Amino acid sequence: MRLLRLAWRNVFRHRRRTLITFAAIAFGLGYMILMDSFMGGFEVYSMRNFVDQEAGHLKIHAAGYRDEENAMPVDVVIEQPGAVMRRLEDELGFGRAAPRTWFRGELGNGVDQLPVVGIGIDTATDGRVFDYPAAVSRGRFFRDRLELLVGQNLAHDLGVDTGDYVTVLARTRAGSWNALDFTVVGLLGTADMFIDMSAVVMPLGTADDLLGMDGAVTEIAVRLDGMAAAAPAKKRFEQAGFEALEAWTWRELGELVFQITGTKRAAGFILIMVVIVIAAVGIVNTMLMAVMERTREIGTLRALGFGSRQVVTLFLWEGGLIGFFGSLAGVVIGVGASVLLDLLAIDLTGLMMGFEQILPMRMILYTEVDPLFVLQVALLGIGISLLATLLPARRAARVQPAEALRHV
Repeated sequence: MRLLRLAWRNVFRHRRRTLITFAAIAFGLGYMILMDSFMGGFEVYSMRNFVDQEAGHLKIHAAGYRDEENAMPVDVVIEQPGAVMRRLEDELGFGRAAPRTWFRGELGNGVDQLPVVGIGIDTATDGRVFDYPAAVSRGRFFRDRLELLVGQNLAHDLGVDTGDYVTVLARTRAGSWNALDFTVVGLLGTADMFIDMSAVVMPLGTADDLLGMDGAVTEIAVRLDGMAAAAPAKKRFEQAGFEALEAWTWRELGELVFQITGTKRAAGFILIMVVIVIAAVGIVNTMLMAVMERTREIGTLRALGFGSRQVVTLFLWEGGLIGFFGSLAGVVIGVGASVLLDLLAIDLTGLMMGFEQILPMRMILYTEVDPLFVLQVALLGIGISLLATLLPARRAARVQPAEALRHV
């Protein structure tokens, strides 16, 4: 306790220098927490968007569909979706399932034409997995077979609005071209930029007529009790022996998005390491200056019977105190900033224009604080402070009393 009291006095002997070191540690660790919270929030937000707007927790496709997924083929299909859904519910307990048909086509307004992704949904079952009626930002959900929902960004690009007439052109299952005229009754404003910028949504029966599907669909989407249930559910599906069908989890379907998230975390880690080095250099400089300024004082302590180990312990206490209070301040700054940004939910989508196909979701600045990471950061701050103090402490321990007392 005597060494602790002496260390406390020494730490606050030069308050300005100590506060600068505190600030370096606090802002460095606070930045680490904020970056991790931002990356965690981005990952959770992107996962939820993808599950809620596109994938569900599990998707059932005909075997081989994933090999051509980017082309969205309408000739690799599930022939009897009703029978498959009954088996899914009876044998596996997947009661929340909905058939869908995805296809590529063209949307025209009589003057211009743009490529689109078409989605045919079954209004009787789609609400079990998705909630597109709640995503209508303007107008209403469709009620008639020739009514259409258009992504709000796509509608803006094509210059159409609710009440306008448009034509959807697509290649049928047999390979010929077909077109149907629709009335735009609603604009979709989801959290998924892929949907908002490129999708049109129509009743499943209408998509069946447009594409000549004869009751077949391209997928069955399943909603489970949570994201973690997807992998076990896929395993059960594979063991059930559904012939010519394959199941894919939301994580497998969104692999590209989550790879980008991992890359962002790696870049954040590099920045974090830079911050750690800066904070460590600051602590080393502070403690080295303390050793130089207190050479005579250290010599006096040695002359009074302090051993080398006690001198090292004294300086380690000083470094530990700096690390403790700096880490405490860093936790307050990092967690406080993360919570504030989460409450503000700042929309950065406008800054990401041009990257929508790479990051198919709105860039809302949500954060997700990881308590375990916060604890690790706090311990890391104290550990770095102790390690950075070790070199100056060893140097102080080598001071000889006679030489130190002659030091000017």
